[in-house]
Amino acid sequence: MTNLRSPSSARDGRAPDDANASGVVVVPAVTTHSIVGFITVLKERGRWDEVRADVLAHDPFASHWVDRVADGTWCPLDRGARLIESAHRVLGDEGVRSIGVARFSRAMDTGVLAPMLRSWARTVGPDTITMVKLAPHLWRAGSQSLGEIKVLEVRPGHARLHFTTDHPVFLACRAWHVFLEGFALALIGLSRSKDEGPAAGDVASMTIVDGRVELVLSWS
Repeated sequence: MTNLRSPSSARDGRAPDDANASGVVVVPAVTTHSIVGFITVLKERGRWDEVRADVLAHDPFASHWVDRVADGTWCPLDRGARLIESAHRVLGDEGVRSIGVARFSRAMDTGVLAPMLRSWARTVGPDTITMVKLAPHLWRAGSQSLGEIKVLEVRPGHARLHFTTDHPVFLACRAWHVFLEGFALALIGLSRSKDEGPAAGDVASMTIVDGRVELVLSWS
């Protein structure tokens, strides 16, 4: 039987010795809560039926799991990617990016990231640079076997971050990159106010550089 690792054993993106010895298979994944939350936003906006139909049209085997995404703590990366890619085909860049912003707001209130985000909102306040430097902690808490985020450059109004994973599903999933752009915009907005959200001048752009995903942020 294939098992996903627990969150505590996934922090560095490598399987611990005892996991290897016990036959546990490391499966690239994201928290089930994040994918369920994504679907919840789609349902609230009246778009889930369209997205679900697109998932099934592109993957007939999805009928075995698309309505059971909530099972387990972790959602395999390929399944999450299929859902977000279908949402991207239905809603486009702006639609998926806006869900990223909405998901960040929900993550402030419930889920594994909520205590961390609420603590940052209280202690970091309007320090956007420090807020951006904390982004790697979000990735470690919300993903399994997907490497790290490295902050390559950060200065007033600008930051550049690097995703170390070379997993082909993540690299190829432009829809997921767009979703994370929305999440990153909301992280910048958190340094102003939870309720204010991203400002008109905030920009988040994810691209492939030297075989890895890089995120460039700018804000006023």
